[in-house]
Amino acid sequence: TSIGRSAFYWCTKLTSITLPNSVTSIGRSAFYWCTKLTSITIPDSVTNIGSRAFYNCCSLTDITIPDSVTSIGDYAFSNCGGLETINCKAESQPSGWSNNWKYNCSAEVIWGYKG
Repeated sequence: TSIGRSAFYWCTKLTSITLPNSVTSIGRSAFYWCTKLTSITIPDSVTNIGSRAFYNCCSLTDITIPDSVTSIGDYAFSNCGGLETINCKAESQPSGWSNNWKYNCSAEVIWGYKG
């Protein structure tokens, strides 16, 4: 039910991943420095995204975060230079999200995303 800490750490050849509905947590640094990762599907079952989970995933261009996610750690989407849009199904930032969850990431955040 969990993608463990540093599970795909520095997997520079990983390009896409689809997480099954059984996943509830994405651990700290799970996809850290996966520089070729262009696509990831986060299912509605996920409630937690750990610190630095997608740190320096510079090939991601957009991502959708379901409203089931109540906790996001520090720097989860930091240094994601290619990330243009973060679609958040929550209407506003949940209180369990770190204020630094997208530090050094200029992506536009779309709250209340319905797509």
